[in-house]
Amino acid sequence: MKRQIQEIPLALLKLDQENVRFGGDVAQNQREAIELMMADPDDAKKILRLAEHIATHGLDPTELQLVTPDSEGSYIVLEGNRRLTALKLLTKPDLCPEEKLLKSFFAAQAKLNGVLPTTIDCSVVNSRAEGDIWIELKHTGQNNGVGRVDWSSDIRDCLLYTSPSPRDKRQS
Repeated sequence: MKRQIQEIPLALLKLDQENVRFGGDVAQNQREAIELMMADPDDAKKILRLAEHIATHGLDPTELQLVTPDSEGSYIVLEGNRRLTALKLLTKPDLCPEEKLLKSFFAAQAKLNGVLPTTIDCSVVNSRAEGDIWIELKHTGQNNGVGRVDWSSDIRDCLLYTSPSPRDKRQS
């Protein structure tokens, strides 16, 4: 299967209103989807930290949003709803349903110095079913080596506590 990578305007990306994080609930609109993403206080704080990280470092170049087109000419984000929520709240902090975090989202937005992302690189699949295999594989562990294989503590320690990096040492 050939990958289809497409740059899509942020305004055309929609949160998945059937997101499994909603515990069986279905959001009636995008605002409610944001509210459900932020409903758990710990999740809301994590989304704030993600927004702050994005504001400081940009989007993770190793992760693309996985999207499928909808009937309205927009795209539903099948994978990457936390990132999309963070981006939407960076763009419009007043969408934050958590009053305690509102100032922090405005502060994160200020870090962007008016340079808000307007397009996002996405991996496009034709349907939700086509994307499900990849989402399940990503979120269900190693799957006998087919899924995400975590780094051992030795590898993490090597990466985190060496200077220069292990990659730099090999090139010397």
